[in-house]
Amino acid sequence: MGVSTCTLFSKKTCGYATREDVEIHDFTDDQSMKNPASVRTAFSTAYAAAALLGISQECQFPLAIAAVECHITKKSNPSWVEIDENIRQKLLKND
Repeated sequence: MGVSTCTLFSKKTCGYATREDVEIHDFTDDQSMKNPASVRTAFSTAYAAAALLGISQECQFPLAIAAVECHITKKSNPSWVEIDENIRQKLLKND
C-alpha cells in the first residue's frame, strides 16, 4: 500500500496533489465560512467516500469542493443528491 494523494488545508483554502496533478480551491471570497474544521470534515468525508465508491481520482476533488460549497450554504452536511444538484447548477451557470 502506498500514498497516491495528499490533501492539504489552510484556514480558507484546500488542495490536493497526486503524482500527476495539483489543484487548489480558495474559499476566501465566501464570508459565510465560520468553522474551518467543519469544512475540512465535509471535504474529507466526500473525498474519501468518492474514492471508496470507485469514482475517478480526477472527479473526487470537484465532488469534495461541491460538498463543501453545499455545507457552507446549507449549514449542514450535504447528501449526494444535494452535491449533485450543486454541480448541475454550476454547470448550467457556466453554459
